[in-house]
Parts: sequence; C-alpha cells; structure tokens
Amino acid sequence: MVLETPQRTEVAPLPALSTLRLALASGALMVPIGLLAAAADAAVLAPPLGVTAFAGLAAPGAESNRPRNVILGHGLGVALGMAALWVSGAARMVPALPQAFELRHVLSATLAVTLTAAATGLARTPHPPALATTLIFALGLLRTPADGLALMVGAGVVAGSLAVLRRRSGGVAARA
Repeated sequence: MVLETPQRTEVAPLPALSTLRLALASGALMVPIGLLAAAADAAVLAPPLGVTAFAGLAAPGAESNRPRNVILGHGLGVALGMAALWVSGAARMVPALPQAFELRHVLSATLAVTLTAAATGLARTPHPPALATTLIFALGLLRTPADGLALMVGAGVVAGSLAVLRRRSGGVAARA
C-alpha cells in the first residue's frame, strides 16, 4: 500500500489587517451558533466548529473546507465517535476527564479517529476538524443522538455561512 503525501506549500503570514479580519470573522461566525445553542439548550456550538470556521475563512478554496466536506466530515465524526464509545464499552463510564480517564477511553478514541480518518478518506470528504468531533463523542463528552443532531445543526450553519461568504467575497483572507 502506498500512501500519497500531499505537496507541502509554504504559506506566507498574513498582513496584520488580514489577520485581524480573519480573527474577527471567525469569532463572528460563533455568534449565531452560540445563540442557537443558548436558545435550544443544546450542544450546537462545539470546539471543532471554531476550527472549521477559521480554516474555511483562512483557506476558502481548500477542498477540505467545501460544504460537502464540512457536513459529511462532522457527520461521520459524530456517528463513528458514538459507535466507538459504545463498542469500546466507554459509554457505561463517566466521560473521559483527567480524573476519570480509563483504558476504554483510549480504545474508544483510537477506534473513532481511525475509523473517521478512513471513512472521510474513502468518501473523498477530508475535513480535519471532524477528527476533533469524533474525539468529543468517543470520549463521552457529548454522547447522545440529540447531541449529535445539535452539533450537526451547528456544522450546517458554519458550512452555509462559509459558502455565502465564499461566493460574496472570495474569502476574508483573499480580500486583503
């Protein structure tokens, strides 16, 4: 089996104004998701969505930031993280926190990351932040189908917002 290694390209640092725009836009994308989370009292906002927003704004043309990749990537992360939680037996335990970390959590995390990386690769929908999503579920920090649905609503909001911004401006970083 031969693994393809993507060509490494050097990225020049953004000018200060572009960096500020990127930071503000990334933060601004968290507002509607956070308001939705507060209104629904659900896990609509989760850490991987901040990474998705930043990556999509910083590299709007990257394949991994396409709406299809964002939605399918996080969806696979949710599903496979939950599956790993149950298969490993970690679902019967408290969430993996520093004071409660067990070997079953290690097994669950290993299964989830491996399966999610493979599934997103096979589906041709690479989206690196989805691996953070799968870990959140595999470690039991979020664990119910309702949590998964809520996170997917947030992923949909981010993906839709990024698509609109991409069409209108070519991306935050591209304008400066």
